[in-house]
Formats: sequence, structure tokens, C-alpha cells
Amino acid sequence: MSDWPLNDTQLVIAAILGLMLIVLIVTAFQKTGVTRKEFARLQKDVKRLSDDVKELRLSEETRFLKELKASKADDKPPSVAPDSSPSATQPPSALRRVE
Repeated sequence: MSDWPLNDTQLVIAAILGLMLIVLIVTAFQKTGVTRKEFARLQKDVKRLSDDVKELRLSEETRFLKELKASKADDKPPSVAPDSSPSATQPPSALRRVE
């Protein structure tokens, strides 16, 4: 077998590299399955949170409208939570981007 292109060490190295490649491919496919499950779970969580936010928004709007109607009848200003956005606390010149 002198004309065989691979000697024993090259054959062993090639076999080890081939097995490592197979293990990496199998591991990658298993991890994608976990990732898909995780992604599906996260999608369900986002959907549930979105529904919760819609419900809370509707109840808050209802509460605010009731309070607004009551304040019009009593001539009292409605109690509105202060706006904590940067635009409410800083002058417009402070909101410009510095480049």
C-alpha cells in the first residue's frame, strides 16, 4: 500500500476531524430546536403582555374619562400623572442632538 495517499496518522486525523464535524452539526441542530422552543415561548409572552397592556390602557382611559367628566361637573382640574418624559422636564434646546 505504498501508493495509498494517506498514511496512518493522516487517516486518524481525518477520522477525528470528520467525527468532530458530525458532532458539531448534530449539536447545532439540537440547539436550534431549543432556540425555536424558546422563541415560541417568548412570542406567547409578548402576546400575553400586549393583551395585558391593552386591558390596562382601556381601564385607565375609562378612569380618566370618568374623572374628567366629574371634574367638569365640579370645576376641578383632573389629577393627571406628571409627564416624566425628557421633553417635559428639559427645554427644547437641551433635547437637540450634539454631534
